[in-house]
Amino acid sequence: MPNLHRRIASSLLPALLASVAAAQGGWTREEAIAELKALALTKTPMAEWKARDAKIAAWQERVAGTNLDLGDHRFLLGVAKYFTKDVDGASAILLAELAARDGALPTQEFDMIVGRTLMNRVITAVRNKDLAGARTALPAAMRLYPEPVMVARAVATTIGADDSPEAVGLLDDALGRLFADARVEPAARIAAVKAMFTPRQAAAAADKGGAAELKPFTATDMDGKPVSLAAMQGKVVLVDFWATWCGPCLREMPNVVAAHKKHAADGFAVLGISLDSEPGQERGKPVIAPAKDGAMSAKIRAKATELGMDWPQVYEGGGWDTRLAKENDITSIPATYLLDRKGVVRYRNLRGEELGKRVAELLAQKP
Repeated sequence: MPNLHRRIASSLLPALLASVAAAQGGWTREEAIAELKALALTKTPMAEWKARDAKIAAWQERVAGTNLDLGDHRFLLGVAKYFTKDVDGASAILLAELAARDGALPTQEFDMIVGRTLMNRVITAVRNKDLAGARTALPAAMRLYPEPVMVARAVATTIGADDSPEAVGLLDDALGRLFADARVEPAARIAAVKAMFTPRQAAAAADKGGAAELKPFTATDMDGKPVSLAAMQGKVVLVDFWATWCGPCLREMPNVVAAHKKHAADGFAVLGISLDSEPGQERGKPVIAPAKDGAMSAKIRAKATELGMDWPQVYEGGGWDTRLAKENDITSIPATYLLDRKGVVRYRNLRGEELGKRVAELLAQKP
């Protein structure tokens, strides 16, 4: 009898598997994983990001619609949510999967994306004063993101002058992990510590009405016109370090656009400084000068037009190594400086409606 049962089971198993595959549209777990890998891990030109993200959204819907069990690759649902701009949903899935697997994902192929997602989660939590939530995501963010120094610096910059026990504890956690990370060279650790605490000192000075550091500069904008802080005195000026690849920059831009539209006629000006780079640029390598009317310049112009960024843009190439970013020790973006009519930096990294309020405040002061 047992042999008969085994024969019946073995004869029914192929039919059962075929039925499951048919219910899932002939889509297997392996095929689904391979499909998302191809979409998420293939380097995609910026012009094709929207099309790629739409395909990933469709992938996500198909997984849900067929109840496909991704098994130990369930974390890919979080990866998909990252591309569909659901950072909170992505972080929740990724943190849950990491906790369930003692911090070990079944593959390291997605570490960059997972690390970046959790770094965004940390920064968003800090901005929302959810420092406990930030500490929950910090360990995995620093472990999985290939440049833990950037995560630590971003934490310090976002915390600013907050000296609450929770903020100090988060900074202490980030520093401890940075110094314990064998990937970070000793010299880089020391440089990171200096960079982490400079923004805190600057933010504290700004809160007290003093001048946070922004070195005077002259440059040429993308239309070939000279720009300088000295020439803009008499106006309230926002200097905005951003990039077309920077999600937080693009999410914040509507607030900058709204403030500019409302107050431009009253003497409010914005100057954008792009941290984009030419193809082939490597961090720490000599800066590749922008090609005249090149593809990257066209992307910056297109993004500015799309978002309504009706102000001068400076693009000198180099990414993080661009001249003005290095001179002002810019380690995370968006990084903004709001100057009063005398050219004194009064506020740094204002967000949301707070920018418009501070602009109106400074415009009301006599020149």
